[in-house]
Amino acid sequence: LDPKAKILIISAMSQQALVVEAIRLGAKDFLNKPVNPDRLKDTVRKILANP
Repeated sequence: LDPKAKILIISAMSQQALVVEAIRLGAKDFLNKPVNPDRLKDTVRKILANP
């Protein structure tokens, strides 16, 4: 993967260890399904706004 890629994980699996590992590996955020559309939009905007 491109180290500059901005990765957002959306998963039905919400175990704390999975979330921590995803963030450790470079994910910018982690959302649990079902995702509220407004929260998804806000999260994407936040990720794209930060270099």
